[in-house]
Amino acid sequence: MDDSAWRRPAQPTEHTSNASPRRPMNRRHLLTLCGAGLVGLAGCADGSATGPSVEATRTRVLPAMVVRTFPDAIGVVSETDRRYLLATVEVDAESEAESASTLDRDEFSLTVGRRTYDPRTELGRYTVPERHAVAGPTYGERASRGSLLFEVSQPETLRTVALSWPDGETTLGGAGEALVRPEPSVTIDSFRAESEEPERVTLSAEIRNGGDHRDWFVGAVNRQGPSVAITPVRGVAVELDPGATETWTHVDDSLGGTGTARYTLRTTEGSHETSVEV
Repeated sequence: MDDSAWRRPAQPTEHTSNASPRRPMNRRHLLTLCGAGLVGLAGCADGSATGPSVEATRTRVLPAMVVRTFPDAIGVVSETDRRYLLATVEVDAESEAESASTLDRDEFSLTVGRRTYDPRTELGRYTVPERHAVAGPTYGERASRGSLLFEVSQPETLRTVALSWPDGETTLGGAGEALVRPEPSVTIDSFRAESEEPERVTLSAEIRNGGDHRDWFVGAVNRQGPSVAITPVRGVAVELDPGATETWTHVDDSLGGTGTARYTLRTTEGSHETSVEV
């Protein structure tokens, strides 16, 4: 598997109107076998008398995003002057089929200052998976509740952030502050795998935020063996207070056999490996 960095065209999917000049584009890194991280925020729904009722129930601003790098592996994509905003929306309708036909995914847009962005389901040539990732179910596809992903150029100064749809708009409170935060200073102190039951492994990672602001850890876990060459296990997203250390745990009960299970946890900073006999 190729862990090398890759470069994607610098232009985001956006419409720009009198926007300020962008900063030079930095290199984009794809770390195969990686995951994502988040910021929890809320939006104040604002609908219209004629359109459906839309509520942004959660907003997360991530420094990276989980993508599917191969059919059987996930990875992290990140870039120093980009952020990945996930808005979980819920459309009030009598049935999921009605809500999906009332508002398509492409009818939503995100405005950051004077820039407008369309929802994404792909980043470059990589898709954003629902399974094994932190994005969760995608809005649309006959679902009245789900996530909308926007790839946003990081603004240099605070901007108002709003989610819009035909006949409605909501301001995403706190998203503007999250978008201008510096790069995370989050590290992994340890990564372990333990097995006390047949075909069942408990993973744990000690994660530390060395920065002076609240931030998110982003990572992803894949497994090699005992019955597969490689398979995704879990995308990881942990929010930490300044100076805090948190323990992330996950139980992998999908081994399907006995033998050696090798796990790799990768982040934008590198990789961590552990193994256990099951």
